[in-house]
Amino acid sequence: MRKLRRRKIGEILVSEGLLTMEALQDSEIRQRKTGESLIEVLLAEGILSETDIVRCICSHYQLPYIQPSRYKFDPQLLELFEVEFLYGNRILPLGRIGDCAMVTLAEIPPQDVEQKIQESLDAEVFFFLSTITEIESALRQHFQLGQDDTLAIENARRSLSRVSRPASGGSASDSETLLQSLDDSWENIFEQAERNVRDGHH
Repeated sequence: MRKLRRRKIGEILVSEGLLTMEALQDSEIRQRKTGESLIEVLLAEGILSETDIVRCICSHYQLPYIQPSRYKFDPQLLELFEVEFLYGNRILPLGRIGDCAMVTLAEIPPQDVEQKIQESLDAEVFFFLSTITEIESALRQHFQLGQDDTLAIENARRSLSRVSRPASGGSASDSETLLQSLDDSWENIFEQAERNVRDGHH
């Protein structure tokens, strides 16, 4: 598994010119009060779009974007995890090819979360990125989660985040076009991996 060299998402957004330091500090104040992730705060306040954030993370970590709705993910992989873990961390296992597993994320996870993914799948893990909306939609559909279920998971996650955290815009059509172009660039990755497995190249 490729080790992810973590950097705070706020620092990345500021360094890429998508966020001012003042806006970051204001958002972090709300983050500490509510237990939301920084990404959730930025989206809720309309400071950035999901496209802005995904594009920035993809570029910084050199990870491919993938649109979950365009792929048939393996439901058996999801059953290896608690629904609270997947939904709370916005993680969607996609599939397995040989000794490799593909997992898409909405943001770079903490080390303990990454380790749990690795241990649960017992495979070499390749990470992709998707939007929060895309991952939540796929998980709600698979686990048949209602609004009460998702609210309970979110409230539990935010409560834990408040305790554990130390103190311290384009149009929708433009966004869809950009995400589509990112996805198209990586559309054949599964087919290529499958061919490699069939040909005996691991």
